[in-house]
Amino acid sequence: MSKITKRQLALQCALASTFLLTSCKSPPATRIDSKGTQLITTVGDLDIQDQRDAAATLAQSLLQEQILGKDGKPSLLIISNYINNTSQQIDSDVINTKIKVILGKAKVARFISSIGADGTRNTAPDLIAAKRAKPNQLGRPQYSLTLKITSQTARAGKYRQKTYTFTMTLTDLNTSDALWVEETQITKQGAKPSLGY
Repeated sequence: MSKITKRQLALQCALASTFLLTSCKSPPATRIDSKGTQLITTVGDLDIQDQRDAAATLAQSLLQEQILGKDGKPSLLIISNYINNTSQQIDSDVINTKIKVILGKAKVARFISSIGADGTRNTAPDLIAAKRAKPNQLGRPQYSLTLKITSQTARAGKYRQKTYTFTMTLTDLNTSDALWVEETQITKQGAKPSLGY
C-alpha cells in the first residue's frame, strides 16, 4: 500500500468538507399553498391547519342545523367560553376567527365581544343572568358559543398517537338550554424518533 502524502491527505479532507457542507445545506424557503398537502405535520401537537379544520367542521355542522338566522336576520352570538384542557398552548383566535368567518359569510350570525365593560370576560352564566335581568336591552346576545379542547395520548412500542377532541355548544341565553352540541376529533400518529422524543 502506497503511503499517503500530506498533500493528498489535505486534498481528501478538503473534498470531504466540501461534500458535507453542500449536502447539509438547507433548501431555500418557498411559498406553499396554506390549504395544500405540503404543510408540515407534527405528531405531538396541533398544527394551525388542524385547528382551522376542526373549527370549520364544527361551524359547518352548526350551519346544517339551521338554528341561527331563522327570522331572516343574523342571530346575535357571543363566544363566551374557551377551555383548553391540553398541554399545548393554542391561540383561541385561530379557532374563533374561523368560526366567525364561516357563520358570518353564511349571513346567519353576527358576533359581539365577550369582554365586558369592566374588562373581564363574560361567561355563559353571566350572560344568561344579564339577559334575564334586561331581556329587551339592545346588544344582548341571543346565543352563546362555548368551545372545549381535550387530548388523549396512547403509546405502543415506538409509536405514539394523540387524539384531540373539540366540543362546541350553542346555548340559548333566554332559556339556558343547550340547543346544539357537536364534537370533532383529530388523531395523529407517528413513530418515536431514534434520538430525542
